[in-house]
Amino acid sequence: MEEKNLIQAILEKIRVSLALAGKSANVKFFSINTKSCDGAVSIGNVKKSIELKKTLTQTRLLSVIRQCKDQGRMLFTEYLAEAAAKELAKCGIEFADSAGNLFLKLPEHTFFIMNCKKADNIDRERNLGRVFAPAGLKLIFILLTAPEMLKTNYRILQKKSGVSLGSIGYIMADLKEHGLLLELDGKLRFADKEKLMERWCLAYREKLRWKLNIQRYSANLDNFKDIQLLAGLPAAWGGEAAAYFLNGHIHPEIWSIYRWGNINKLIARAKFRPDPNGKIEILDAFWPEEGNTLTTVHPLLIYADLIAGGDSRNLEIAMKIHQQYLIER
Repeated sequence: MEEKNLIQAILEKIRVSLALAGKSANVKFFSINTKSCDGAVSIGNVKKSIELKKTLTQTRLLSVIRQCKDQGRMLFTEYLAEAAAKELAKCGIEFADSAGNLFLKLPEHTFFIMNCKKADNIDRERNLGRVFAPAGLKLIFILLTAPEMLKTNYRILQKKSGVSLGSIGYIMADLKEHGLLLELDGKLRFADKEKLMERWCLAYREKLRWKLNIQRYSANLDNFKDIQLLAGLPAAWGGEAAAYFLNGHIHPEIWSIYRWGNINKLIARAKFRPDPNGKIEILDAFWPEEGNTLTTVHPLLIYADLIAGGDSRNLEIAMKIHQQYLIER
């Protein structure tokens, strides 16, 4: 949906919500030629500056909250999931979307509407076919974490990603078709690497992570602050545990371990006990072990795991990981 049409759709939903509450008011949008905000909306005698984000992924939530809070803006967006709406409201950020979700403070009334149904056309517009299916996510992870793979042939990509040759051909074609990869002077490059990382993180949580044979355990966690606990094993730290070992600014609630093979020695030595509510989670790594020499998974995967739950504590650490390891300088 174009920005102009999106704004009008949101304004109409606000009008309907006000009317249903018996609070009729003139609702108008004003375009402002300044970098300070994306415009303003007047609701009766109240005027609010707005921040327009067509899509709001979990990866961008924290930065948008900071932006709106620091500059006193109301958020306009296409659609807000329940978790994002709750986080915004908790931080005092007013919002409105094209589905009818609304958090609006007026002198006489406060409106808080959640769980409005997402329009079918939103998913259709975002549909990218094979790109963000599990095989596509595995391939994109390799391309994002090892950009030199953009210059290599499909057989090497197959070896590095574990994705079949046939699927690689289709996925690469889709990436080009949707403008996520560009071919300039015979060389492939990312059109917008930051945007692709955001999309990958969101899709990883929704479409791939839960398929990684996740097993939960309990154990005495006293020895878990030793990064060498996994030394010599086909495994690496992920999530909060990896963030702890990278910068120490977090006390892990969940200790995540990605494995490529048998780690029964660790399970026996550390006396893991199967527990669906345990603080230890073991996941099957979705990329081949060959070449992995790290004790933690790549920062992109750490970042994706941290933002998956929407916890504000983890989002703060995720932003630090992003700033330190994922922004190209």
